[in-house]
Amino acid sequence: MRLRYAKSLRIVGWIGFWSQLILGLSAAAILLFSYEREIQNHPGTEFGLFLLFASCVVLGGGTLAKLVNVRVGRQLLQPDRHYWPRQRSIIRLCDFESFLHWTGMILVLFGTMSVVLSLTSVAMTIVPGIISDARKTIQPLDLLVIQSSVAIMTGHFIGISTSFWNLRGLLLLSGHRRQPPRPHPERKLLKPPSHSSNVLKS
Repeated sequence: MRLRYAKSLRIVGWIGFWSQLILGLSAAAILLFSYEREIQNHPGTEFGLFLLFASCVVLGGGTLAKLVNVRVGRQLLQPDRHYWPRQRSIIRLCDFESFLHWTGMILVLFGTMSVVLSLTSVAMTIVPGIISDARKTIQPLDLLVIQSSVAIMTGHFIGISTSFWNLRGLLLLSGHRRQPPRPHPERKLLKPPSHSSNVLKS
């Protein structure tokens, strides 16, 4: 059971690390590319972009925490018990990851709402058939910002899911250890039938 949990920690840790790394880097690249133009065209999106940047930084911290999960899994694979981490430290690691990703999820939700409301107010002022300046139109770059927020949100969701999965496996492991061994049912030996001498009465 311990080896199975150690392998699960390593696999889930690598899956979470690479998926969050790809999503975080793609979102950060889009935000860095579109930050200056977005503020110039739509000044109302500045606060929302700041929240998206903050959520992306939190996602980076959660991505690095997945490497700690991989290291914990390697320690559990050691045959020597002295290298095994304590159960309390693993629980604290899962709590820390959950706190990071929930914080990032709240930031990206408020940032996305702020950007969407700002772009919606711009879209409501567009007059059909009249070509206006960039400040009064919705450009493809604005949609890329929304796409980056979706990528950040997906990364935080993966982080929350993997931390809960690791905590679930730890609870199952601790429950398996505390469960007393079931006594083996004793096999009842079949006694040979006793041959009773029947006295035949004549």
